[in-house]
Amino acid sequence: MTEALSPLVFAVSQPGHTLAARIASALGAEVATREALAAAFADGRPIIAVGALGIWTRLIAPSLVDKLTEPPVVVVDDAGRFAVAVVGGHHGGNALAERVAMLLGAIPVITTATDVLGLPSIEALTERYGWMLEGSRAARLHVSAALVNGQRVVVYQDCGERSWLGRLPGHVRLASVPPLPDEGEAAAIFVTDRVLAEAAAWGEAAVALRPQTLVAGIGASRGASHEEIAALLRTVLDEAGLALMSVGMIATAEIKRDEAGICSTAASLDVPVRYFVATELAAVEVPTPSAEVARHVQTPSVCEAAALLASGARDLIVEKRKSAHATVAIARMTEPAS
Repeated sequence: MTEALSPLVFAVSQPGHTLAARIASALGAEVATREALAAAFADGRPIIAVGALGIWTRLIAPSLVDKLTEPPVVVVDDAGRFAVAVVGGHHGGNALAERVAMLLGAIPVITTATDVLGLPSIEALTERYGWMLEGSRAARLHVSAALVNGQRVVVYQDCGERSWLGRLPGHVRLASVPPLPDEGEAAAIFVTDRVLAEAAAWGEAAVALRPQTLVAGIGASRGASHEEIAALLRTVLDEAGLALMSVGMIATAEIKRDEAGICSTAASLDVPVRYFVATELAAVEVPTPSAEVARHVQTPSVCEAAALLASGARDLIVEKRKSAHATVAIARMTEPAS
């Protein structure tokens, strides 16, 4: 996964510069000049700005375009008494404000509606659990507004961390089966690694949160292209009704560590690759072993065995599928018993 960008710390006054240096030292961050503010914002760098809230609000105002993509901005007063999450609260801003407040002995100021009202936030859930968020801008805003305004919202979840479900407010219902639109419910949240027709039926009134629960085991002939491997993976997932966003890992043989097509596919998905030596793979019982594969790489299975080993699962969701130069199998990561 892509590593989070480190914050940049800014200040306007001499006392502010002293405090900024202290904050930067504690966080392992950099102190930057005010002239670098707009570029840092455009690059998505978290920003800690020391000084008056009004000054920094005016300075970032020209850069404010889209709440769904803006980076975290936290303003700390020159005396270090408050750490205010100004924008990007659900994209790390609230957490950053709390972190800065803790190291200064200050008070974190959080004003996002879902947080102060004790409501679930779709952005905060993705941040906390590493889920992916699927849905248009209009859908995200609609679901968030329904939560804040106390309208009836239905949640369906079939994978991923479930501890948050114990804190659902009274106007949010947990469904045991994928729900279809209902006149009495304003919005829906689906937490699943499956592509569900029921979710599509909600249109702009629903979002899907995608836990990265799927492992794609991949085998490839020498020189197999990224385009071929990625196309096969997409086809396999589409036919199985599984979400590409939920692929959290690629698994393959150690002998394929330098295979450009596999590495490029992992990079395009922003997921890690896990490698297994031939003896590990050969010890796994798989549905479709191959004597030809065994002759070339000393194991009768690469994609199926790698998917099972990396996921910890006993069975595959999708058994080996082939293209001219690649193979793909899919397994779901095992989850701890609840």
